Amino acid sequence: MDLLLAEATWTDLPTRPADMHMSGRQAGQTACRAGVGRLMLTHVAPWTDAQVVLAEARGEFVGEVLLAEQGRSYEV
Repeated sequence: MDLLLAEATWTDLPTRPADMHMSGRQAGQTACRAGVGRLMLTHVAPWTDAQVVLAEARGEFVGEVLLAEQGRSYEV
């Protein structure tokens, strides 16, 4: 099963900087277009609610969506 590791720095709000980093929604859409089985979100900014980013991605992608955690190991 393929895995896409995607940065998702922002929530999908109109006030977020344009053309800089992806939102959770955009990461989910990218995973969907890529046809992968799993999506792991990384590079979520400390001032961004990671659970909102995760929910946005899950709203766009039907596969497994994970939030990368610092110091944790993952089997690929």
